[in-house]
Amino acid sequence: SCFYSIDRVDVDFVYKKVVNNLKNFKVFYLDDFSIDDDLIVDGKQSYNYVIEKFHDFNFIPVIGIDRKPERNEAVFNNKAIIENDIIAMRVSIEDIQTGLADIKDLILEAKQYFDKIELIIDLQFISQDEDIHQLFSKIDIFLKRNIYN
Repeated sequence: SCFYSIDRVDVDFVYKKVVNNLKNFKVFYLDDFSIDDDLIVDGKQSYNYVIEKFHDFNFIPVIGIDRKPERNEAVFNNKAIIENDIIAMRVSIEDIQTGLADIKDLILEAKQYFDKIELIIDLQFISQDEDIHQLFSKIDIFLKRNIYN
């Protein structure tokens, strides 16, 4: 995310940047992962405002098990103004290793609102000591057991 705290001014600023610089993109992921789950705009969890502000764009909203339910619900509750019928689920390696039941539950809920689910495996926190082959083996096992069947 490109803001440190969120309020209407921040979202409006980012919106203007998108209008000016990304208008040629046909579709993009709209995520506010690094924004605090507890931030409220207009009496609602802040992702509601972000979705409402960007509703004229063809974006793919992002959900995840590492977020408060209100943030994921913001996507489901605003489905009527989301043009796209695709949703993305962001998972980390930690989610894959420990949150399998939660991932499956969130997938089932997302399928009630969206026809297609894209999986984003976020590898932003990989240490230099990490065995990359072992890491990708874990991802491969996760995908074969839980996604491809």
